[in-house]
Amino acid sequence: MSNYISEVSYTDKNNKDYISEVRVSGSLNSNSTEVWGRRKVVNSIEAGNIFYTKYKESNSWKQGSKVNIIDVDGDKYLRTDSNKTKKDNLGKLPEF
Repeated sequence: MSNYISEVSYTDKNNKDYISEVRVSGSLNSNSTEVWGRRKVVNSIEAGNIFYTKYKESNSWKQGSKVNIIDVDGDKYLRTDSNKTKKDNLGKLPEF
């Protein structure tokens, strides 16, 4: 089963390098979400669960990119690409 991230919150609103929390739903078409801290998401991915981003287009949800954990110098970042940049990157998800 996949989980879907639809929104993000950053530790510092002026510096969007580090996500503190995300809104997660258990299905692509669900509008119901839970707020998860980044550690919970990292632990869940490390336990083998799959996360994707999702976004609304024409009033329906669309699946975005797969979320990966990228380790850079021992620090774990949530990213939708494999870039080794020291920051989170889940694309252009809205903030909450």
